[in-house]
Amino acid sequence: MDTQKRKKGEHIRRRSRIDLELSVKEKDALNEQLLKGMTYAKMKKFVADMGHNISVSVIQRYCTHYLKHYNHIKSTEEQARIIAQAAGKDCKLEEGITALIAARLFNVLNKNEIRIEEYPRLIAAIASLQNATTKRKHFEHMVRKADRAGNEIADIAKEQGLSDETIEIMKSKIFEIVKK
Repeated sequence: MDTQKRKKGEHIRRRSRIDLELSVKEKDALNEQLLKGMTYAKMKKFVADMGHNISVSVIQRYCTHYLKHYNHIKSTEEQARIIAQAAGKDCKLEEGITALIAARLFNVLNKNEIRIEEYPRLIAAIASLQNATTKRKHFEHMVRKADRAGNEIADIAKEQGLSDETIEIMKSKIFEIVKK
């Protein structure tokens, strides 16, 4: 048993015999065999052929942990790919990420995967996301408005005979106002 005292809910990380005994190259080879579908019994022989005596149960625990993290990474990569594709269709990357985070927060709330004392922080996080989205949309609206105003002023200035350089200075001043 664990002789170290720990607080309730605190997890002490334990290292697998595979992590301790196998080199990085050997673990990579084992991981590759796992992903190819090799059975635990065959993995035991595979590891024994490398000179290590590791039980099937240790291999199974290691593989379960490895696959959990591997699948999480693959899922994250897939979500990133979907967001990147959406960004190519007139959707900003930030909007896609914000939508993904909001969806995950709402899923956590719906599945009751959070302790009641953490609700205020979660709700504050959702409110913060909504606030950031609102501010971004307002800023985008102001930039579009400034762009239209700058183009209208440029047309009037050209009619009045002002130089292109002067017109560009005027347009940049308009955008400086919007950024503040």
